[in-house]
Amino acid sequence: MADPYAEFQKPALATGSDPYAEFQTPVAQPVQQTAAEPQSPGFFKTLFSDLAGMLKPTAQNPYPGMGVEEKTRATEESAQRFKERKAAGYSLPYRVTAPVAESIGVNVSGMEESAKQGDPGGVLGHAAALPVAVATGEAVGRGLSKVGKLRTEMGGGPQGFARKFTGVESELGGN
Repeated sequence: MADPYAEFQKPALATGSDPYAEFQTPVAQPVQQTAAEPQSPGFFKTLFSDLAGMLKPTAQNPYPGMGVEEKTRATEESAQRFKERKAAGYSLPYRVTAPVAESIGVNVSGMEESAKQGDPGGVLGHAAALPVAVATGEAVGRGLSKVGKLRTEMGGGPQGFARKFTGVESELGGN
């Protein structure tokens, strides 16, 4: 039978090296931080972010002579964005229609930022926010009108509706 300790070598004490160095806890090396690429938010995050932004009123005062400061600031910001889009190489039709889209609630600057990041889902999420909001409003409006029509057909007030819906009306003798 072969000697199991034949390959074992004793540490050399004459060299001055620490024989227990391999058993000591290593000194912690500083971790180098690498710049992580910014995560692209994607379709749903941008969609819900834009929908939430639509719930916050940002309209300006519609009366002439009132809110002049904020109207002036908005005009200056729009002119600045027009210049930035021109410098970025956007076409004239795009630069003219982008403020119109922003005025009806489209997050154009968010779409542009997602496009710069190469995030097609983000661009589509920003683009889909306004149609989703309009479709949701339409669906809710139609649903409420159906409820109102059903309520009217079933007896008007809540008591008549509840009586006919639960069948209590027939038990009460038609009252």
